[in-house]
Amino acid sequence: MEFRIFFRASIIALLASTAGGHAALSKDICSDAYMTQKIQPFATRAQNAVGICGTAKAGITLYNESIKLVNQCLSDPGLRAYKQELEKQLRDAKSQAAGSCG
Repeated sequence: MEFRIFFRASIIALLASTAGGHAALSKDICSDAYMTQKIQPFATRAQNAVGICGTAKAGITLYNESIKLVNQCLSDPGLRAYKQELEKQLRDAKSQAAGSCG
């Protein structure tokens, strides 16, 4: 249950950080608007996930997709640091899935 609460808070933090907070680079793929648009469907699925296993699996997908987006913009120091946070959250979600998904 604690993971689920943490996970939902992580989704909110993820959306907040992509919606604002880092300077958009000249590339459109690194803009706040682009990243938010691309990650929103995965975040919505994760927020609507049911059960510990479902939440963990949705988190794995969300964090993998988020990392893919951030990998394109590693020239931004804030996004490099954010990638480390996403990788930790991905490890936590994988651990939760291993423990809760039969």
